[in-house]
Amino acid sequence: MRSKLLAFFLLATAALAQTPSHTATLTWPAPHDASASTTYNVYYVAASCPANGSTTGPTWIKANTAPISALTFVQTIPAGNYCWYVTQVANGMESLPSNTAGGTAKPGSVTFSVTIN
Repeated sequence: MRSKLLAFFLLATAALAQTPSHTATLTWPAPHDASASTTYNVYYVAASCPANGSTTGPTWIKANTAPISALTFVQTIPAGNYCWYVTQVANGMESLPSNTAGGTAKPGSVTFSVTIN
């Protein structure tokens, strides 16, 4: 039984390792009241952006584990639809959400051949 579980685990791990990923690079300008101590948080949802740009409704996930001090953030994502927004953190207070922006990371294309005899 252990060998079957180990084989399943190894196959599942190999399949996950082969899952193609994409990189989403987010950039934004500094707000007019940003200071040297300003940091940012990035939130995302694995869905298309709401038509009205609202950040209420879906469950947004904080993408960064530590405060972001740069005006850019890179996230590795699998194929799918994504939407993000950014907040500014200054003096321990988080701003209202920015506008939302997103897109679709499409799966890799298939290459095939045909042999006719």
